[in-house]
Amino acid sequence: MKSKIETLVLFYALLLALSYLPDVAVVALPSLASPVPITTITIREDGRVDVEPGPAAPLVRKGRLYSFLGDIPARIVVESDDVIIDGRGYRLYKPEGVEGDYVGIEINGRVNVTIRNVTIYGFQTGVYAKRSIGVVVENCTVVGSTLRGLHFYGSSNVRVEGSTLRNNSLEGLRFSYTKGGNVTRNE
Repeated sequence: MKSKIETLVLFYALLLALSYLPDVAVVALPSLASPVPITTITIREDGRVDVEPGPAAPLVRKGRLYSFLGDIPARIVVESDDVIIDGRGYRLYKPEGVEGDYVGIEINGRVNVTIRNVTIYGFQTGVYAKRSIGVVVENCTVVGSTLRGLHFYGSSNVRVEGSTLRNNSLEGLRFSYTKGGNVTRNE
């Protein structure tokens, strides 16, 4: 009996001590029903990588080469020219619980962007290149997109080679107002 009383006294003393600490706040936990935000990895024009929200991405940069170090549950936005994204056999995917339509890799108004050796799945569109020149997708697998696997809009001199485009709801590959497309050795 004495042990229970000592435990209660100690517990209340601890509560009393905590109440005197500055900057202590009660943090509300998010509802389980609230949507999960998607992480966006942005390759900026100067080459640096920003991740929002979240910690650093499993991505390493060496010059203009960005290599995966593991699977990445996020989307990538490319805002730089002369970029190579090498998945090294890893996956880029939309995590479960994320609501909304997202593009796996988005390229807008860029020159010479290469995406290679990555599996992309679960997005609305796996890769979307708009008004870009010299985009290359090689040795990639794009599966399970809710709209298109690859979509090139208003772009030129694009190449899709040695890639697999499967189980994408509407189309595996779409060229809209695009000139100079080269598609070889794909499934």
